Amino acid sequence: MKKQITNKILRLKLTDFLGREVEEYVILALASLSQDLSIALTVSMWYSERDLDTKMLDRFKSENRKLVDVLGIQFFHLNGYEYHTWYDIIGKNDESRLHKYYFRLVYNDPIELPTKLIEFRNFAKHYGQKNEKHSYDGLPKLARPS
Repeated sequence: MKKQITNKILRLKLTDFLGREVEEYVILALASLSQDLSIALTVSMWYSERDLDTKMLDRFKSENRKLVDVLGIQFFHLNGYEYHTWYDIIGKNDESRLHKYYFRLVYNDPIELPTKLIEFRNFAKHYGQKNEKHSYDGLPKLARPS
C-alpha cells in the first residue's frame, strides 16, 4: 500500500521504557510499525530532564540508528509547551500532563507499552483517517447522534 502524504505523529514517553527490561520489546514493536502501517508516521519521544540520563539516550540512538531514521524518531524535553499529536500512548501517571491529541491509549505500567503499541498498530491500520478526539480502550468511541 502507498503511504499517505499527511504525516501522523505518535507520542511516547521515552523514560517509561529507556534502560528497563521492556525497552527491547518496545523496540521490536516500533520496528513492526515501520513495516505494517500504510500511514506516514513520525514517532515523538518525550522526557522530563530530571528523568533522563543523557548517556542512556545516546546509547539508545546509537544502537537503534536505523529505526530512529526509518520512523523519524524525534526526542524532546517536555518544557511546558505541548504540540498537537495524532496518537498518544501514555502512562496513567502522566495522563493529565498532556492534552493535545486525537487518539489516546493509556497504560498503568510501562510493561504494557509493547502491547499498547500493537493495539495502536491495529487501530491505525483500521481507523487511521478518523479526525475526531477519542480515547481508545480496544474499540473506537462513537460520537453520539446529534
